[in-house]
Amino acid sequence: MEQEHKKTAFKKWLDNLQQESWQLELIISGFLIYALFSAFGTLLENSTLAVAQENLYRSIVALFSVFSVFILMLNLCIHLILRGIWIAAIGLRSVSGEIDYEKLKLKGKFHAFLTEKVGPFDKYIAFLEKYSSIIFANTFLMIFFLFSVFVILGVLLIIKTLFILLPTNTFTSILEYSVTFLYLLGVLLTFIDFMTISGLKRSRIIAKVYYPFYRFFSIITLSIFYRPMIYNLIDNKFGRRMIRVIIPAYLLILFVASLDYHYSAYLPFESLESPKKNQIGASLASPDHYLDELNSEIYVLNAAIQSKTISENHLQVFVSFHQEIEDIILANCNGLAESKIRKGLFSKILPHSTQDDTTVKQNLMTYLNCFQQQFKVYIDGQRINSDFVISSIHNGQVGFESNLPLQQCTPGKHVFRIEHPSESVDSFASIVFWYYP
Repeated sequence: MEQEHKKTAFKKWLDNLQQESWQLELIISGFLIYALFSAFGTLLENSTLAVAQENLYRSIVALFSVFSVFILMLNLCIHLILRGIWIAAIGLRSVSGEIDYEKLKLKGKFHAFLTEKVGPFDKYIAFLEKYSSIIFANTFLMIFFLFSVFVILGVLLIIKTLFILLPTNTFTSILEYSVTFLYLLGVLLTFIDFMTISGLKRSRIIAKVYYPFYRFFSIITLSIFYRPMIYNLIDNKFGRRMIRVIIPAYLLILFVASLDYHYSAYLPFESLESPKKNQIGASLASPDHYLDELNSEIYVLNAAIQSKTISENHLQVFVSFHQEIEDIILANCNGLAESKIRKGLFSKILPHSTQDDTTVKQNLMTYLNCFQQQFKVYIDGQRINSDFVISSIHNGQVGFESNLPLQQCTPGKHVFRIEHPSESVDSFASIVFWYYP
C-alpha cells in the first residue's frame, strides 16, 4: 500500500483526475460558499459575545473560526469568479477559435505590443487555469496557516496556565522564564523560516539549531496534513511568488476593512461605538447603554439601563462583569474567604476543585457588599442606594443587576452615573435617559 503512489496506473489515474479537477473545484466552492455565508453571522455573534464576556479561551476559538470562514469565503469567491471566466473563455474558443491578429489589421507598435503581451488565446486560458488551481489550493493552505497561529498562541496560553497552577518559588519562576523564552525563540525562528521560504533550512549552521524547533512546531501544528502542499508550491518560481504575496495581500485587505468615515469634524459620532465614550460624558446616547437596543453585534460595554425613554417608576441597571471589577474588589475587600475554585479553564467531565455552599454564600454576600461600596450610583449628581445581585441578560452576558427608584425624578432628561475610586477623572459609566411617567 505504501508503494501505491509509484505504480503507473495510479499516476495515470492522477493525471486524468487532474484534467477533470475543475468540476470538483466548482462543486466544492459552490457548496462551501453557501454553507459559510449561512454560518458566518452566527460565528460572528459568538465571537462578539466571547470578547464581551472576556472569555479568553472561547475568544481564541471564536476568532479562529471567524477568520477562517472569512478567508475561505474570500478565496472561494475569487476562485469561483476565475473559474467562471475560464469556462466562458473555453466557450468562446469553441466558437471563434484563436485570436487572428492579422484580421485586426493592427499597425506599428500596437501590433508588436499586443501580439507579445496578449499572445495566443490558449495562453490566456492556461493563465486562468493556473491561477484558479493555485488559489483553490491556497485557500486551504491559509486555513492551516491560521490554525497554526492559533495553536501556537493556545500552547503559549497553556504554558502560562500550567505555571500558574504550580507553587510560586524561585525554581518555578526560572523554569517559566526559560520555557517561555525557548518557546518564543522557536516561534520567531519558525516565522523567519516561513517568510524567507525555508531560508533557515538552507543554512548549514542555523539548520542544526532550528531543526529541533522545526520538529516540535511541525507536530503541534499538524503539518503532516499540509507540508507536502507547501513544498510542492514553493519548488517553482510561480509558487514562491504566490507565498510572498499572501501576507501583504491580506494585510492590504485588513487595512481596507479598517477604513472608516468621519461624518463631521466636530460631532464625534464614532465615539458612539468607542470604549472612550465616557470621556465625552452624557452628551452621547450609545446603543450599548440601553438593554432594548442590544443585538448580535452590540453588547454592554460597562453598564446599561432598560431604555432611552423610561415610563416606569424604576430604573433597571445592569453592570457587565469585567476583570477590572474583580481586581478592584480583591484590592479593597478583606472579608473574602480563600476560595478553592481556581479561575480559568476547567472540564465539566473531569474532577475539579469545588467550594462548600456556606463559604460560597458568605463570599457572595461579601463580594456584593464590597461592589456596592466601591461602585457608587448617582442620578443627576445625587447618590442613590443600590442593592445589586449577580445576574445575566438575554444575550448571555453576566454581571450585576439592580433596580433604582425614580419617584424623585421630574419629567425630562436625566443622567445616570456609576463611579468608583480608581476612576479619578472619568466615570465608570455615564448614561443619559428621558423620564416621562
